[in-house]
Amino acid sequence: MTMIALIRISKFAVVILFLVAASCLLAYAYKSSHTCSVCKTHYATQVEVASAPHVLQKGQRLTAADITFVKVPAYFLPSRVFSKEDVPCVVGQQLNNRVEEGALLLPSDFEEPRTRADGSCANWK
Repeated sequence: MTMIALIRISKFAVVILFLVAASCLLAYAYKSSHTCSVCKTHYATQVEVASAPHVLQKGQRLTAADITFVKVPAYFLPSRVFSKEDVPCVVGQQLNNRVEEGALLLPSDFEEPRTRADGSCANWK
């Protein structure tokens, strides 16, 4: 090979190397910006919801000691969950099924819904 041919090949290799590096940099920048926006929208809003601090047995009547509250990103919550305002709705209710430790308390976990005198407890079935 002549010296001119080697120079042309090396220039071509430099251009290819530059293009690969630039595309990697662009992909990294896109991934970084995309991840940040997802975190901000999906994980930023935390909601305190009722969960089981220990295993709750089927047929058991719920007491205030059987309820704890955990913060969960709103994006991951089911459509119906209980907040602190709903505690009067669930205390004294009989469980329809076994609830594992750490599981969210859901309206489907209870035998019969009960409403307060003011007609609230909108999260029931």
